Amino acid sequence: MMDCNERIRALREDRDLTRTFVAEMLHVGQKTYSDYELGRTRIPLDSVIILAKYYNVSMDYICGVSRPCLKIGGMPNGERFFRQSRQIFAGGLTPGKKI
Repeated sequence: MMDCNERIRALREDRDLTRTFVAEMLHVGQKTYSDYELGRTRIPLDSVIILAKYYNVSMDYICGVSRPCLKIGGMPNGERFFRQSRQIFAGGLTPGKKI
C-alpha cells in the first residue's frame, strides 16, 4: 500500500506538474513540499484538502486509506450503495436483491 507521500508524488507526476507549482498552490516553499513527498514532514490537513480538490480524489485516497473508486455497472460504488440503501429504507427493495 502506498503512503501519503508516495500518493502525492504519484498524483503530481501523473499530471506532469512540478514540485514548485504544487508548492505555490499550497502556499509553502518548494523545499517544504519536497519534504512532504519524501516523507520527512507530515503534510498538514489543509494541504491534503487542497490537493484532494485539485486532483479530484478523496482525502482517504491521498492518505492511503482507500483505493481509487472503481465503477461498477456504470456508476461509482458509493452512488450504487446510496441508491440501494435509499430503496431498502423506502421499502422498495429487499436486501440482497439486485437493482
